[in-house]
Amino acid sequence: MKKITLSLAFIGFIFQSFSQDCIFYCPVKEGTITETKNYNAKDKLQSTNKQTILSKKVTGKDVAVTIKSESYDDKDKLVGSRDLTFECKNGVFFFDMKNLIDPQTMSAYKDMEVKMTAINLDMPSVLSVGKTLGDGNVQMAVSNQGMNMMTMTINITNRKIEAIEKITTPAGTFDCYKISYDVETKMMFKMQSKGIDWVAKEIGTVRSENYDSKGKLVGYTVLNSIK
Repeated sequence: MKKITLSLAFIGFIFQSFSQDCIFYCPVKEGTITETKNYNAKDKLQSTNKQTILSKKVTGKDVAVTIKSESYDDKDKLVGSRDLTFECKNGVFFFDMKNLIDPQTMSAYKDMEVKMTAINLDMPSVLSVGKTLGDGNVQMAVSNQGMNMMTMTINITNRKIEAIEKITTPAGTFDCYKISYDVETKMMFKMQSKGIDWVAKEIGTVRSENYDSKGKLVGYTVLNSIK
């Protein structure tokens, strides 16, 4: 089973305020570049993600943002690149759950037929401590010449805003919403884990931590730079 990087931070949430109805949590100014670094529990670098804002499209109160997401391994070798689009509609941002499947996982099935379906995560414009957020789901089915090779499902549930905290990383100090959630991954067997994201307005995910079912830290991601 290949390692699946499951962190809402590998792209961050793509938000900024275009109107009172759409609140964004990552810069959307064209040309802005963010870099996040992923570490294991022993503080060893595992990978790096770079996101470049390519464009934004505003239609009334709706906003669509396109970014280029690049993934690098621990030797700084490019292992995957793709364009992603995120939308805010009627004051609610929708995070495409299909983007949680990291490029390394996708590259393993590049010569096969891959189908994905998803129920996307939402992020309302008004957030407060104690507020619960909607669940999300993504299913990826891989087949080869009509034969099913693998089916993977990721469920994110029990999302809740726990607190408002200041978080410091190499990129600076930010006021963040602390959001906790449960993760269930099903492929050959079922895995349970937990996650915590610290998300800042007009910045995105500043820090993210992943824990196993026993509450032991597995890895974390930090915002390394923004320019």
